[in-house]
Amino acid sequence: MNELVPILGKELIKPIIDNFSKNFLPWIKQEKRSIFKNTVRCLPEKLEVHCIDIVNWSNKIPLMGFSNPRDTELFSTELEISSNINTRNTVISEEEFLNERTNSIIIGSPGSGKTTTIKRLIQKFFTNHDSNFAIPILVRLRSLKFESISEEVLDIFGIQPKYVKLEGSKPDIIKAFIGEEPIEVFLPKFLNYNKVLLFLDGLDEVRTEIQGEIFNEIESLGLKLNQARIVVSVRKSHFTKRANHFEYYHIRSLSKDRIIKISKKWLPRTYKAFLKELELKPYTDLANRPIFLTILLILYDKENSLPEEPNEVYEEMTFLVIRDWDEQRGIKRKSKYSGFGTRAKLRFLSEVAFALMYKLKSKSFNSKEIGNIYEKLHKKYSLPIEELHDVVSEIESHNGIIIELGYNKYEFSHLSIQEYLCARHILTLPFSKEVINYFHEYPEPLAIAICLSQAPNEWFANLIRNRNLVNRSKSSIRRLLERLLVEVPTFDKDHELGYTIVQIMFDTHGDEEAKYLILDFLKLLNTKESLVLVLRDYQFIQVVNNACTLSRLSHEASNLFVTHPAYGDIHLDYIKLLDSEGLIDITKIDKIPT
Repeated sequence: MNELVPILGKELIKPIIDNFSKNFLPWIKQEKRSIFKNTVRCLPEKLEVHCIDIVNWSNKIPLMGFSNPRDTELFSTELEISSNINTRNTVISEEEFLNERTNSIIIGSPGSGKTTTIKRLIQKFFTNHDSNFAIPILVRLRSLKFESISEEVLDIFGIQPKYVKLEGSKPDIIKAFIGEEPIEVFLPKFLNYNKVLLFLDGLDEVRTEIQGEIFNEIESLGLKLNQARIVVSVRKSHFTKRANHFEYYHIRSLSKDRIIKISKKWLPRTYKAFLKELELKPYTDLANRPIFLTILLILYDKENSLPEEPNEVYEEMTFLVIRDWDEQRGIKRKSKYSGFGTRAKLRFLSEVAFALMYKLKSKSFNSKEIGNIYEKLHKKYSLPIEELHDVVSEIESHNGIIIELGYNKYEFSHLSIQEYLCARHILTLPFSKEVINYFHEYPEPLAIAICLSQAPNEWFANLIRNRNLVNRSKSSIRRLLERLLVEVPTFDKDHELGYTIVQIMFDTHGDEEAKYLILDFLKLLNTKESLVLVLRDYQFIQVVNNACTLSRLSHEASNLFVTHPAYGDIHLDYIKLLDSEGLIDITKIDKIPT
């Protein structure tokens, strides 16, 4: 697959485009669409550019620590795709998934291999002539040019809508039309007739303010397809609403056999020693995530050892990559800017990640956007204002954490890396109302900040029980818990953690999805024990329909600037869990039937 693009350019891409163009022409005649004259002329070239672009994209995996992206076929493996999220009984192969006809949503945790799986599926499409579909189209949702999927897709084909203000509408409503048809009517007909396989990668990476609209548009489009198909990838934490006419698939965690297989592929000579050391680390269970395992493999390959604690893994990796980038290429030189060393670069990158995430609210950026950030930061790092381009190039050439998507478009090599760097910067800020706002906007970096903090219990309490957090969004709490379960913080046993857990139970009562997340959360170190500590401070008022009403007996204040949860309902299942593990005796709690 190393020479995939040249081969496909001659043998596969051209026939696919020719066949598509031949089918497209009679459709235009049938529809009497003279407006497509320019489209017909430009279509082969447009499609060739797009096909080459997605082949190039699918053929490489950008990895921290390497000057060039790695080959997808050589450095990845087929992951287990489960066709049922709840029971996870049926595993299908990539080839079987590709031959499905139904619209599909691929769900996975951060770093589980969703995007890599999309890349492998695209590769298989181009190397498998026996497909149900005529052509693959890819839209990377983190880099949308338009605010609708329809416009984004049609732009690939060179089809430009006209925009019409609807008469008498207040406020003004602008609608997009292709000829005389609304774009939402035209696009499904177009996709069906041309048998398009539409990949939408990273629904969770769409800008927060338009995520709901994009989801609704995808669902509406999916309902109208019968000869075309949509494949969407999304993080599990953002999967809060089911889409009609879509089947759901879950990327399973790596099994022990797959961990061995991947390790052997990366470290053919030392994989046994790597696996032996990994078994002794407290984060051995976290290696079931492809991104985490990959980082561990890179660290071991370069350092011949592994970090001691889980919160050191990303830090060790970023330090290593920035510090040793030139040395691994055999070039030993001092940074062009003497004061802009490894730690300064890491702080700078962390601020850039933070500014993109919470100020620009974006996962990718262009030269102008990074330039605006640089203008605000250059004095802090003693960097000359006129050296913007050189400094950005210096960072990129040193580390590869930032990769180039195309002309004047950049992003962090993986969203998890951007979130980690963002969390590093958040930990340097005072705990303010802005941090509370970040909880509502994008809670994942805050979960990582809790894990990186030297005082995770206090950081967690300050976030959830902060007096400024008036409205605790159930959605944000679910996303926070989901990410904490992935990152596995090292909590201490104390009252503050216990009260924070009670607060979350109060705030999410009645939310079944949150309940199961909390039950999983109570498997983390010292969580159940901390909960038991504070339940002694509560009176059980009543139990109705599996809901326990609790009222706090003590009025003693916390040493932190937070409130104690005073009154609320929690699900009886939490109490039953503590009882089943012998942490409390349910028979001695008044008001609870035994």
